[in-house]
Amino acid sequence: MKSKASVRPSKASAIATVIIGTLFLVFAVVFIGNTAEGEARPYVLMFMVIWIAVCGFMVVYGLTIIFSKRPLAVTEIDMEDRQSDSPGAGIDFASKLRKLESLRKEGLINEEEYKTKRSEIMQEKW
Repeated sequence: MKSKASVRPSKASAIATVIIGTLFLVFAVVFIGNTAEGEARPYVLMFMVIWIAVCGFMVVYGLTIIFSKRPLAVTEIDMEDRQSDSPGAGIDFASKLRKLESLRKEGLINEEEYKTKRSEIMQEKW
């Protein structure tokens, strides 16, 4: 049996993204825009436009995560159920039975609970 797990960004990382994006945006406007002179000015302005676009994306992405109830998943992980006929499944089965037996011997569960749980474990195996 396969299942999927999704990894989503946290609110704290989104807040950090918004803060960093905003600081970079201010940096672009204050420092880069005021230092462009002469022949380099068109290239600096082109760089500034790209810089502002990236910073704007960071801010919008961070705000989307902050205000979204269920942000988009960054990563999805496929997982397989390990209780199949794999070699490790028999070991798990046997250890469950041994643990159940030791609980009964120690008096932590009564005979009726032992029989009920043992039949559940046996149904899992077969």
